[in-house]
Amino acid sequence: MRELVVLGTASQVPTRTRNHNGYLLRWDGEGLLFDPGEGTQRQMIHAGVSANMVTRICLTHVLEVRPLRHRIETYGYRLAEPDGRTLLPERLRAAGISGPDAGRLQRQGTLGGVRIDDVSVARPGQRFAFVMDRAPCLGAEELADGADLLVAESTFADDDVGLAGQYRHLTAGQAGELAAHSGARSLVLTHFSSRYGGDAALLSAQARTRAGTAAVIAAEDLQRIGFPQRRRWSQGAVLQHGPLTALTPNPSSSQVSHGGHS
Repeated sequence: MRELVVLGTASQVPTRTRNHNGYLLRWDGEGLLFDPGEGTQRQMIHAGVSANMVTRICLTHVLEVRPLRHRIETYGYRLAEPDGRTLLPERLRAAGISGPDAGRLQRQGTLGGVRIDDVSVARPGQRFAFVMDRAPCLGAEELADGADLLVAESTFADDDVGLAGQYRHLTAGQAGELAAHSGARSLVLTHFSSRYGGDAALLSAQARTRAGTAAVIAAEDLQRIGFPQRRRWSQGAVLQHGPLTALTPNPSSSQVSHGGHS
């Protein structure tokens, strides 16, 4: 299962309907808890998720990784699944491959003169990016590049761009631009200032006007957000392979990489 469980969507001050920041990313057998603010444990109970699901805690205001741009040192994250291949049953049958031989072909890349490329199509890996507490910067763009699901702060409305610059946060429109420029498929807005109350409709609309083709979701506490359907490779697309390694600074070849702002 791959889904984002939203535990809190408030910025510095919680509201009646929004708890402090907190997000659990369920990624196959892993549970990555991002930016857990005050009250996160209680929110997990309400969301029906157990603390036993958490396999890693990812904080944005500590750790020695890639700096973003904020008043203090903060960090963002990127999770990237390596590209792979999907076997096509009709091609396997035509090649006379079945049962355990299909697994051997996947592991070895060739079997009895049949290549894996002959009986499969490229399957692009999914990508998740988490960008919080930051002003526009290169580090955020690197993390968000090609993300299937991008979680980005939307602390201020576009009319308050001066405050956003002063406190080094994003406006809704800037979050939309980040999604558009990075080619993100889905943009989840969160980290809303309490000045806008519990209604994020204005922020969502402002982000949507600048988000290009990205779907825009204004997150609500306890909401569960699934990943969009996998991308399909166009004919002739180049398939890139990379190992699943953790805590490396290169966002293009790692399972979890980090970025920050200073």
